[in-house]
Amino acid sequence: MLQSFVDRLPPESATRTAARDALGAKALAELIEAQREHLDPDTRPLGPWSHSEMLLAAIHDQLQMVVYAAYHSQGGKPKFPEPMARPGVVPKSHATRRMTAEQMQELQQERDAHRRRQAESATGTKQLTPEEAAALSERIQAAKLAKSIGG
Repeated sequence: MLQSFVDRLPPESATRTAARDALGAKALAELIEAQREHLDPDTRPLGPWSHSEMLLAAIHDQLQMVVYAAYHSQGGKPKFPEPMARPGVVPKSHATRRMTAEQMQELQQERDAHRRRQAESATGTKQLTPEEAAALSERIQAAKLAKSIGG
């Protein structure tokens, strides 16, 4: 029961600090290494952060943006800074997925169809798809050929 109270204390509390100090540096390092070996680095819990640690991470991120802006303003091509990992926050690089070529083509087709529908509703006339235009062109050419042969 008492352990549940201790577990909810902030990491910088006197009780948690005393518990870490009682372990000693070697035992603490072994405990940390044992946790690293058994957990996937992307899903390993980082533990609760104090308000001070969250503010420090925000300062770190802002400083990285200032450095990026300074290099960029001088004509450099720096890599856009990644925010510092925070517990419970999935990095954007892991959350964001890139589209495949098929998905890009499908999206472009949907956009084209949407633009055609918008143009049709605005003008009251139907715009042809490239396939419809090609078929119509073939029919017109066939009609011209038939007229020239027959007439």
